[in-house]
Amino acid sequence: MSEKPKLVHCLECDHVFEERKKFIETCPECGNNDTQSTVYMGINDEEEDE
Repeated sequence: MSEKPKLVHCLECDHVFEERKKFIETCPECGNNDTQSTVYMGINDEEEDE
């Protein structure tokens, strides 16, 4: 079973990107490197079952 990618939302440019095994320090869209300006997006358990 492979690890699901984590979705990261950059609050500076509103871009969403995938983070797999390696931590991505900088938004690939705008270059934002402030981790306080990015959030991990979660999935509800119900959505995951579908």
